[in-house]
Amino acid sequence: MRSSRRWCLERVVALLALLPWVLGLMLAVPAIVAAATLNVSNTGVDGSTCGGVGSCRSITRAVANAAPGDSIVVGPGLYSADLDGDGIGNEPGEEATIIFLDKPLRITSKFGASSTLVRNAGFWVTTSGVVLGKLNNGFTITPSQIPVIVIDGSIAGNFERLDVRVEGNVITLEGDFFAGIFAANTRGRLEHNRVIGRGECINGLYLTNSWDVIARNVAMGCETGFHQDAGATVARLVRNTAIGNGTGFNIGKSAEFTGNAAIGNGFAGVVLSPNAQVPLFRDNAFIASHENCGVFNDSSLMLDASGNYWGAATGPGPDPADTICDGAGSVTVTAPFLTTDPTQAQFPLR
Repeated sequence: MRSSRRWCLERVVALLALLPWVLGLMLAVPAIVAAATLNVSNTGVDGSTCGGVGSCRSITRAVANAAPGDSIVVGPGLYSADLDGDGIGNEPGEEATIIFLDKPLRITSKFGASSTLVRNAGFWVTTSGVVLGKLNNGFTITPSQIPVIVIDGSIAGNFERLDVRVEGNVITLEGDFFAGIFAANTRGRLEHNRVIGRGECINGLYLTNSWDVIARNVAMGCETGFHQDAGATVARLVRNTAIGNGTGFNIGKSAEFTGNAAIGNGFAGVVLSPNAQVPLFRDNAFIASHENCGVFNDSSLMLDASGNYWGAATGPGPDPADTICDGAGSVTVTAPFLTTDPTQAQFPLR
C-alpha cells in the first residue's frame, strides 16, 4: 500500500513540474474569436461600428463591417440602392447596386421574404461558406440589372467549386434579365427559392458546371425555368416546379432528376440537351404542355423515363396527356408509367 501511495505521489509531482510548460503552451495558442451577429434595420444608421453597436441601415454596410464567419440579421422593411427615389444611388444608408460577398457570412432576414424587400440591388458571391436566406428567413429581391444572385466560382484564381447555400428567397424579374439565380462552378444548395418572371426573363435559374443540390425551387414566367448546361455533371434536381415558362427544364448531364413538376409550359416540360445523361429520372409530372411535349429528348442517348406521370392515368399520348417528342436518333422508354399525379406542394414562404 505504501509503495502504491509513493508511486501516486511521484506522479503528482511530475505533473506539477509540467504545469508551467502547459500554461505557456496555452498562452501561445491564439484565442478563438467567437462569431458575431450584426443587425440591420430601417431605423439603423450606417457607420464603421454599426451592426454590433446599434443597427446598420444597409446590408452593404453590415457586410463591410462583418468579419468572416459572422451572421447578419436584417429586420423588416425596404433596402434599396435608391431609397429616396432621387435617381442618385449609393447615398448614405442605401445599398450598393451589387452587394459583393467575398467572405463567409450568414445573411438572413428576421421575418422572412414577405416582410423584407431588397430593391434595385443584387448579390454577387465569390467565396465558399456564404448562406443567403433560409426557409422563412429569406428576402424578396427586385433587381435593376443582370442576375439577381450570382454565385461565381469561375473567377480567376478560384480553383475549387464554391459551397454556397441560397434559400427561402423570392425573386421578381420585371424586365429583360438573363437569370434570377446564376451559379457557375458550384457545389452547394439552392433550395426553397421562387423566381417569378413578369417581363422578358430568359432563365429562372441558370446552372453551369453546377454540382449543386437544387431542391424545392419554383420558376415561372421565363423563357426557361431551369437551365442546366452540359457541364453540370453531378447536380441533383429534386422536387422543383416550373410553371408557365417557354420550357420548364432544360437539362444536360445530371445525377438525378426526381420529383419535379412541369406544369403549363409552352414548348415542353423538359428538354434534354444533346449528349444529356440522367441516370435517375423518376417520379416527375409533366402536365398541360402547350405543344403536348412532356419531354423533348434531343440527346442521342436512351432515356429511361419510366415511373413518371404524363398528365393522365392513360400515360403519354395526345391531349389531355403529354407525350414524348424524340429528336433524331433519340430513344425514350416510358413504361411503366405513373397513373396518379405525384406532385407535392411547395413549402409556403413567409
